[in-house]
Amino acid sequence: MNDAKYSIGTGIINSTTNGSSLTFTASLSDNGTDYYCTASVGPASTVNGFELITPATATSNNINVIIEIIPSPAVSIYDVGIPVSGDSFQLVCTGTAPANVSSIATVSVQWLLNGTVFTNDILEGVTVTNSGSMTTLSFSSLNVSTHERDDYTCVATLSIPDVPTTKTASIMYNLLTLTNPVVSIFLSQPVFANQSYSLNCTVTIVAGDLNITWFNSSGIQLTEGNGLNIGVYTCQASLTVDTGGVLFNGNGSANTTVSIRIPLPQVSISPDNNSSFICGTIRTVSCSVVFTPPLPTNPNVSFIVFKDDVQLSFENSSRVIAIQTGTTGALTFQPLNFSDAGNYTCTATARDSANNPLIIPSSASDEYIATVQAIPVPNITFTNTTGRSLGESLTLDCTVDVLDDLYNINVTSSIVRNGELITSTTGSGDTTAMIMINSIRSSDAGDYQCIVNITQPDINYEFNGMESTQVILTLPTPSVIVEYNATGHLVDGELAEGQFLDIMCIADISQYIDTSVSVTMSWRRNNTVLTNGSDFTISPPVMTNNQYTGVLRINSLRDELDNGASYNCSVSVTPNTPFILAGNDNGSGVTLTVARFDIDHVDISINIPSVPVAGDVFNLSCVIVAPPNFVENLTSVRWTYDLEASQDVTSENNDATLVPVVRNGNIFTSVLTLDPVKTTDARQYYCQATFVVFGTVDRTNRDLTVQISPLSISIVADPLSGPIYESTSYLLTCTATVNTTIVNTPVTASVVWTDPSSNVIPTNEARRQVIPPTGNNLVSMLLFQPIDTGLNNDGGTYTCQMIINSGNSLIASSQPTDTTLPVTVESLPPMTVDFSSVGSVEVGQSLTITCTITTVERLVVTPMVTFIKMNDTDMEMLSSLNRPYSITTDDTGSVTNYTLILDPVRFEDAGMYTCMAEFNVTGANDTNDPSTATYDYQEASDVFNLTVDFPPVIVTISKERDDTLYAGTPFFIKCDIMLDPLVTIPVTVTNQWTHNNTNVPIGSDTITEGLNMIDALNYNATLMFYPLDNANDTGMYSCNVEVTAPNSYMYLRNTSASANISITVVATPVPVVEIISMGIAEPGEEYMLNCTVTVVDRLIVSPVITWTKRSANNAISVPPVFMTVSNVMSSLYLNFSSLNTSDAGLYTCEASINVSQISMVARNNDTSNLPLEIPIPSVGVSRSKKNYFFAGSNLILICDISVDPNIDTPFIVNVTWNMTDQPIMSSGDFATDPNSMVLADTDRVNISSVMMRSGFNEYRSIVNFTTLSSTEDSGTYTCIVTIVPAPAYKYVTTSDTNYMNVNLTVTDPVIGEFSTSPNSFLGLETSCPDSDPYDNFTLTCTATKPTIVIPNLVIAWTHNGTIETGTVTTTGENMITTVTNTLSFTTSTASDSGTYRCTASITIPDSTDIATSEESIVAIRLTLEEAKGFFVYSIRLTPDDGSTSSTLRQTNTRTISVAYDTTSVNITDTEPQLAYTVSISVLLLSDVGLIEGPAIHTSLTMPPTNISSTDDDSVPIAAVIVPTLLIMIFFLVVLLVCIVIVVWYRKKSKKFDINKANELSVAPNAGYGLVAIANTSVTQNNEGMYERIDEYLYEPIDDKIVQQKEEDTPIVGDSVVDNIPIANCPAYATSPITAQTSSPTQGETNEEQDVDEYENMS
Repeated sequence: MNDAKYSIGTGIINSTTNGSSLTFTASLSDNGTDYYCTASVGPASTVNGFELITPATATSNNINVIIEIIPSPAVSIYDVGIPVSGDSFQLVCTGTAPANVSSIATVSVQWLLNGTVFTNDILEGVTVTNSGSMTTLSFSSLNVSTHERDDYTCVATLSIPDVPTTKTASIMYNLLTLTNPVVSIFLSQPVFANQSYSLNCTVTIVAGDLNITWFNSSGIQLTEGNGLNIGVYTCQASLTVDTGGVLFNGNGSANTTVSIRIPLPQVSISPDNNSSFICGTIRTVSCSVVFTPPLPTNPNVSFIVFKDDVQLSFENSSRVIAIQTGTTGALTFQPLNFSDAGNYTCTATARDSANNPLIIPSSASDEYIATVQAIPVPNITFTNTTGRSLGESLTLDCTVDVLDDLYNINVTSSIVRNGELITSTTGSGDTTAMIMINSIRSSDAGDYQCIVNITQPDINYEFNGMESTQVILTLPTPSVIVEYNATGHLVDGELAEGQFLDIMCIADISQYIDTSVSVTMSWRRNNTVLTNGSDFTISPPVMTNNQYTGVLRINSLRDELDNGASYNCSVSVTPNTPFILAGNDNGSGVTLTVARFDIDHVDISINIPSVPVAGDVFNLSCVIVAPPNFVENLTSVRWTYDLEASQDVTSENNDATLVPVVRNGNIFTSVLTLDPVKTTDARQYYCQATFVVFGTVDRTNRDLTVQISPLSISIVADPLSGPIYESTSYLLTCTATVNTTIVNTPVTASVVWTDPSSNVIPTNEARRQVIPPTGNNLVSMLLFQPIDTGLNNDGGTYTCQMIINSGNSLIASSQPTDTTLPVTVESLPPMTVDFSSVGSVEVGQSLTITCTITTVERLVVTPMVTFIKMNDTDMEMLSSLNRPYSITTDDTGSVTNYTLILDPVRFEDAGMYTCMAEFNVTGANDTNDPSTATYDYQEASDVFNLTVDFPPVIVTISKERDDTLYAGTPFFIKCDIMLDPLVTIPVTVTNQWTHNNTNVPIGSDTITEGLNMIDALNYNATLMFYPLDNANDTGMYSCNVEVTAPNSYMYLRNTSASANISITVVATPVPVVEIISMGIAEPGEEYMLNCTVTVVDRLIVSPVITWTKRSANNAISVPPVFMTVSNVMSSLYLNFSSLNTSDAGLYTCEASINVSQISMVARNNDTSNLPLEIPIPSVGVSRSKKNYFFAGSNLILICDISVDPNIDTPFIVNVTWNMTDQPIMSSGDFATDPNSMVLADTDRVNISSVMMRSGFNEYRSIVNFTTLSSTEDSGTYTCIVTIVPAPAYKYVTTSDTNYMNVNLTVTDPVIGEFSTSPNSFLGLETSCPDSDPYDNFTLTCTATKPTIVIPNLVIAWTHNGTIETGTVTTTGENMITTVTNTLSFTTSTASDSGTYRCTASITIPDSTDIATSEESIVAIRLTLEEAKGFFVYSIRLTPDDGSTSSTLRQTNTRTISVAYDTTSVNITDTEPQLAYTVSISVLLLSDVGLIEGPAIHTSLTMPPTNISSTDDDSVPIAAVIVPTLLIMIFFLVVLLVCIVIVVWYRKKSKKFDINKANELSVAPNAGYGLVAIANTSVTQNNEGMYERIDEYLYEPIDDKIVQQKEEDTPIVGDSVVDNIPIANCPAYATSPITAQTSSPTQGETNEEQDVDEYENMS
């Protein structure tokens, strides 16, 4: 031990324990060194009298020292750029080694997120770049919800070569993003000019310094005190954030538009004149407009017309035309329709003609009710002139009279006869349709209508009317002619009995009859009416071109009836259509001459067209010709064989048929049919005809000759088929066949044979023998013995001809009939000799050897046969073999068999066997006659070699096992070979394996084979597979064995045998993979996956198992723990101690088998889906303040969300805000949901996107109310949170939803401390010195609002409804803001008198406007001269003639108004004959309207009217006006005072809800002016302060008034400061004056109405 390096120290720890320490400075060489500490006890010694015993051995212990020599690296992060939302940004991390190892150490850095190495697919829009000791995260576009995190971790790893350990260091970075400020503007609704208007700009930021500026539409920055005009205003916010010396400047802006509204115009609508509105006429309705100032610089007006509240649209082709001229619009109906009736509303819109969008148009309307009357019914006149005879003329007129004022009508007049249009006329007014007929026809008769159709297409109007008349005609008398035509039908120049006769009746009717008529004809013979029956046939008349022809047929003339008889025809014409009358009848007649019937008038004959052939169908015709038009039918016609006619032919001959007599005009034909004709039918025939009516018979006869029918003949050869060879016998047989059914008499036959050379073959030739027919035998033969092709060429066509004869003269012989037969003689084919064998050539088996000699059939000679056996040593004949044999011949004599039977086969039977045959034909019948001989010689032979076979060898094959064979496992096949014990000679045994008939290759990598000899008779062979291959080894395997003998054995054949076996090698099944999960699949829980793999037995390789995991679109390997259980089963485990969401995924356990010898790979896998649901987030909702939720103040709702720390994969925090269970959204929302509720003012409420807080997995969402609304924002607000994983992490599922509610009740703020002072000034008089200082007065209005309410508190003064501009001051404190508006008048004038109203209001978006107001009354007394400008004269002229007619008075009353300084007036348009009463009164122009003062009445009588006079009917009123002026001055002061008091009373009475519809009385009072009481009840006057003068007038009681003053109780009003200062000026005594108000609106001035209207709008 190096004592310089090590220091050892020892010491006693206690009485029984000692200690030792080893101290040294570690170096690299000390790493892994074992240090031992050994303790032993020293030699024995005596201690306290006891002896210590030394132990036999010492004890020791050791420790292995691990020296850590790797220092930690330094790691740092710096950013590139400012993290602004939407901008690019980079985080750069570097790692540095300490100086002492910097030369040998290597530092690598990488980014991690939630413990997972950062890759490009971890976060969307973020890429990572690694470069040695530096790594960079690049953000393409920062997103708050995705990228703002506090767990970006950079890990640096330091390593030193040859040192197994490393050292790491890490640093985290919290990424916070900056956003531009969010700006929103609140604006009020459009207002009229000169009204107040405010804009409020709200800006939302996260942090930093904010600067807000306003700009107008010209880009000029606004400063304090700038006013607003129409235009676009922009609120711009700039944000500055200092991030460690790096400044972030963010900007945001919003703009809004300020606009004003045009005052409402006055609209009136009325028709153009007083004419009735009749449908179909043209009428116009006009709409006019009067503008109300103030107007824009370029006012314009447009009209919209509504009918029954539906807007009308106008097109170019419309019948309703709209035209605008200036400020008047006209609606013209061209023409009117019933649908035009209704309520018409004309809406006029005033707008800026320059279409300035900031000047908002305004509209007003007026109505007119239109009633449309129906079109009057037109007048129709239909007349006709007289005309009633056919062929004359006729005229009909139809006239229509319509209303002249109709527009664009269509009048159609049509004349129709019996429903058919005759003529039509069309016009646009009165119309006439006319028909003129030059020549009347019967078709012109009928019912005529004049049909009128009137239409107006524009209004869909249609009228239909009709008038009728009739035209009746009479038919003329027809002309009649009766005649008959006998030309060509006379017998000896005259009519004869038995004929029929047609008599025609011809009637002509008028050519003007063109309608349907019925023509009737009646016949008489000698004045006897004739009808249809057996004697007569009457045909109805037939019309041809106005001519009718009728026919009377006399069915059979009779001498005793018709000779000299007179036949007459009568004709009548009857109309078949209405409106036609029948005319007179007419007739005519003819007389006949008829001769008696004679037999000479008839001719009879029998017709036989040709000689019939037996077997045919043959007709015999008997033709009887009678006179023309002969009536009788000859039904009695007989056919017989003799004159006596004892029997008919049909009775004696069953084949005879009599056809019924056929008539063709006057020719009668009787036909006798023989079917068939026989030879026995050859004989004589008679035909007899009987005329029954006249009792006369006529007859004739004729012979019939029959020819024997052609016979059927045929030649038959023997042999019948096959080739005909020379040197063989041959026979031809000719046979004739006769049908004895039709040839039923005896017959004979004659025959002639001719050879191919057309030579008749004689009957005496020796080689060709002819055998003729004998008797009734109709057969003849030709025999060849033999047939020849040599000297005599017998080939060719042979003919056999026969004729059938009879001895009867009426029976003719048959025609000659022949037939032919071609004969082809072929040369003699060669004789054949063939060996055949049956049985086995194996020694010990049975074998039969046969020699077959074959020649042609019918050969005239027999062949000679020789059978011998030869081998290497000798030759033997068949008879010398001493073995059984046989010789046989078949039935034809052409086949001879020599058979040798070898049973059993012996070795000595082996050898060559020979069989020979020959024959010679020397002549006919074996003669050598050269004239008949044919010379044919043939010989043939065959050889049979007999080779003996060895006995068979026995081969069997077997398999190693019979179970399923799988690829990849070992296997073998064995083949056993056994020879027959009789084989004693030396042999050679060989073996060949084949697979599917292909030799198994020797030297294969997977297959080996071998052959083993067990003994001389037993062998075996094996085929080994290592391993089996399913691609190549399946199929049929054959063990082919061959046994061979030495070459010296010539007649011994080698033997072979084989055995087959089939094997099926199936593909190795894929491994069975099963994954079993254990544990709870939730983040933070322990979980395990176990993969078990099972493979087939005997597999020569083991499976390879791997784990992979798929998550976020990528697959990674997972390091498992491997454990093998058995040969066929393995297991692999994955263990998760605590699940994170990054562990979620699809886990795949894959097992693979790879047998390289056969290139086999089998894979299988099992998957286990490990989905992890994100835990429910925690949600907390808070408010930016706890109370004072006033409308108009701002509020922020904050939703804080905490996400489980085990979520280490990217996710999105989805936040939905609900208000009262309904989703809400705003313009600032980052998602669009069509089912969300949009808040009333999206510029007022903003919902932020989800923001990441500083804590790990902490998020926030806020709802910012820039101004609360009392009507929209109260309710329950719910923050609903769901954590949604990034789309790439499909195995991480969305969390369940969590939510939290907060209730919000928004109340309207209260305008506080509202006051005006003073309440009123009364009695100021501009010309009274004592009124000072009341000429100078000040009105002050003050109110307060809560400071947190953002909208301004607006205080406005109005004077008689007109806005007055005062001085506004605002004082703001922490809780209350006070606003004051002061009106100051340095010198008051009369125009300053009136009602002043102070209104305090706060306009809050989407809330009820808050307003309160008070009024002050300022009365300015005027001088008389000043008052003149406030009144006019009203002059009325009323007729005064004593009449009670109100219509007369209303029609002739005239009223005008003139100015106060008018001294004379001329009134025109009066009636000279009337007397008038003139009334002159004063109308005071006041705040409450025109007040009529007292009137002066006088009567004027007009002079009589003088037509020639130039008098314009005017009435001079000068004499009346002058004195009236003097009288009226007395009332001026009183009236002026009334104006002020009535206005003051009306304003105050509003506080008591006094009904303005009641009458109002005023009376003067010296102390307090006028006191007004409106229908005051008894309870309202219970204090008795007033004394009732009459129904409407009360007078105050002085002492009660004084008492009330002392009690400081006001008479009128609800304010305690209603004491009215009165100037000390003279009072004027007046009389009571009564004025009546009509309605609340009419009682106000125009300015007050405008103010009320604006208040209603706001």
